[in-house]
Amino acid sequence: SSGINAEYGGLNKLGLEELKKEREGKPTLHSQIANALFDIIDADNNNMLQETEIANWLAAAGMDSQQAIEYLHTADHNNKGYISREELLESEFCLFFHPEKCMKQLGIKKH
Repeated sequence: SSGINAEYGGLNKLGLEELKKEREGKPTLHSQIANALFDIIDADNNNMLQETEIANWLAAAGMDSQQAIEYLHTADHNNKGYISREELLESEFCLFFHPEKCMKQLGIKKH
């Protein structure tokens, strides 16, 4: 446990519990929320988040909808033209719990 705390020093007890559940393959609060988010964004219920849906989501969140293409390319690992549920969960989990690692992988520089 102290190794986990050293590696994830900024996480609170809930965050550490989430990481433990994720490692054990158990459902996490974060995955439940991300699944609900996917269902909200997927306007046509085809189980694929496409550019227009992502743009609408970003705009509704007060973000630049023009970043939809960038987000799509970042999370769409196989260049299919859409983000699957699994890809959204993976990218959201990574960005939430491992932001430094994900930012580096995605080529995003800290300001």
